[in-house]
Amino acid sequence: MSRMYRWRVAVAGFFLQMTLGSVYAWSVFKAPLTRQFNWATPNVTFAFTVAIFVLGIAAFVCGFWMKRVGPRAIAILVDFSTDLASFWPASAVTASDGFTVPSA
Repeated sequence: MSRMYRWRVAVAGFFLQMTLGSVYAWSVFKAPLTRQFNWATPNVTFAFTVAIFVLGIAAFVCGFWMKRVGPRAIAILVDFSTDLASFWPASAVTASDGFTVPSA
C-alpha cells in the first residue's frame, strides 16, 4: 500500500466519522430550536429519536448489504446521504423562515 493511498484512507475515515458523529451534536441545537420556534422540548427531541432509530436500522441493513458491494460503496453512500440529510432541511428552513443555520 502506497503512502499516498494511506493518507487518502485516513482523510476519508476522518470525514466519515465527522459525518456520522454529527448526529450526536444534537444537544447543541436542542436549546436554540426550542427558543427560536417556541417548541416544547419533547417535540424537539423526537427528531433526535427518529434520527437514532433510522441510524440503527440503516446500520443493520447496510451490514448485510456490505457483503455484496463492499465497505467502500457503503461508506460513500452513508457519507452522501448523511450530508444530504444535514444540509437539505437546513436550506429549507432558511428559505421558509429566514432562520439561518450557522455553518461550521
